[in-house]
Amino acid sequence: MTQPFLHVRCDAPVGTLRLCIDERIHADWTVLFGPSGSGKSSLLRLLAGLWRPRDASVLLHGQDLTLLPPHRRSIAFVAQTPSLFPHLTVRGNVAFGARTPIDPLLETFGLASLAYAGIRTLSGGEAQRVSIARAIATEPHLLLLDESFTGMHRNLRRQLTVILRQIQQQRASAGSPLPILSVTHDVAETFACADDVLRIEDGHVLARGNATAVLAQERADLISGL
Repeated sequence: MTQPFLHVRCDAPVGTLRLCIDERIHADWTVLFGPSGSGKSSLLRLLAGLWRPRDASVLLHGQDLTLLPPHRRSIAFVAQTPSLFPHLTVRGNVAFGARTPIDPLLETFGLASLAYAGIRTLSGGEAQRVSIARAIATEPHLLLLDESFTGMHRNLRRQLTVILRQIQQQRASAGSPLPILSVTHDVAETFACADDVLRIEDGHVLARGNATAVLAQERADLISGL
């Protein structure tokens, strides 16, 4: 993607913070990087329609979503803690709201053998894979990941990054791109997946660009600590 597909603007208080954002997003995978409490998750909640301050606007593919409720935005949101239906199986959760065949997704995310398992029997990593698969199954126009890889071991993070990249390629080939915005404060994760990085602190974007440029000092510190 070269042209901006998303324009988000906000100038509003959230808790003790004031989120002041006016950004056009164009990359396939944009990472919002910064310390806890800097406004990253609030920005995702704004996009998803879960927080609707008065002085804010959201345009996705030219459509004004500002006044639309979450279920009409075609935006999928995956939080840090999985939020699944406990009375449904893995398959039932992924099928909920699905607009695409779910069997290929269960295979892709390594969930086929767990299809009829109860949610309470899953590990944290398995439950989060179900959450992401369910989000993808709705065929959203934008996928939001709010520290969705937190707590997973490094290999699983890498696997999920590869899977999501493959899904992006498939969607792009089909003429239905799936851009991703993810939140993290993990340097290695940012380098692994980001096409573009927005460094956010105290409610403001302090820097923007590729990970090498924006996180040069953090990368040096990470390498020196190895």
